[in-house]
Amino acid sequence: MATAYGRVGYSVIDGLGVTASHVDYVSIDDTKTIANMRTFFDSYLDQIEAITGGHITTAEICLVEDTSGRAAAAATSRVEQTALFNFSQAGSPYKYGVDIPAIDNSFIVSGTIDLTDAAITAFIAFMEAAHTGFQIVSKYRAVLNALLDAAITFRKKRRALARVSVEPGS
Repeated sequence: MATAYGRVGYSVIDGLGVTASHVDYVSIDDTKTIANMRTFFDSYLDQIEAITGGHITTAEICLVEDTSGRAAAAATSRVEQTALFNFSQAGSPYKYGVDIPAIDNSFIVSGTIDLTDAAITAFIAFMEAAHTGFQIVSKYRAVLNALLDAAITFRKKRRALARVSVEPGS
């Protein structure tokens, strides 16, 4: 038995329409099933619901993975430069966008994302595929059917950038 780590959290709306969120951290016996996790999570929410006057609007439980063994950031990477992959959804006429921050410049050819690159096609296939016991879905729980389009986009991260790029004057 090993220990995994995760988060449990929720958002509450009050009588005035103001929302607040809270997150707690948990250790998890990695031999437990999803059913065990759901039982724990339901009990957690029951305890919160018993003492709040607000309405729990959203709740989530997630595993937190140690990523210290993953590759370091490329010196030229920028989280503001993203790759936006838009997928069709089962039962919906709307696109569902998956935004990948700091898209590597090697995947950009002539100003567009190279959809023929092996890593990109593998990512798209992974997003569309049914995996044993798992399926990537939209926030509305609709299965992602097929890639519709992809675009290079820029998401402002000015505050974060300012915190790491300020140079002191002389």
